[in-house]
Amino acid sequence: MLRAAGMKLAIVYAFLCKDRDRHGNVRYYFRRDGKKTRIRARGGTLEFQTEYDALLEASNSSKCIAKPDAPKVGTYRWLSEQYLRSTDFKQLDPKTRHVRRQVLEHTWAERIAPGAKETFADFPISRMGTKAVRVLRDRKRDFPQAANVRVKDINGRLTKSSV
Repeated sequence: MLRAAGMKLAIVYAFLCKDRDRHGNVRYYFRRDGKKTRIRARGGTLEFQTEYDALLEASNSSKCIAKPDAPKVGTYRWLSEQYLRSTDFKQLDPKTRHVRRQVLEHTWAERIAPGAKETFADFPISRMGTKAVRVLRDRKRDFPQAANVRVKDINGRLTKSSV
């Protein structure tokens, strides 16, 4: 916010979040496409503007990445995408659809084990059993509600479709 001749001039930054920590300190975050990056410089400074511009440029350049190839038939991602195109999914409330899509898409990027190259996106449906769902659930153990949503969305929506 700039002040000129007793007037306040607010500068609006896209994708900028302002939070207070538990001690009351103000922190700024650049949030785009589900990624939240803290801007360490103090608001209104040249360093802040430089950091913000760098984050904005990086997020804009990442938009040029080519779309991933179509998933292999019979994989977890393939089945998820079948569900996301289904009538059942399209009849849901828009906010529910948004959350459910994010939950499923985030699980695709997760590695099947620490250090493994294979992700759950390429995981065969035939192996997508209770143990795999437990692994995905347990990775959110610090966030019990998120863990429950994962289980509900994976079990209730996907594994029944594969039978």
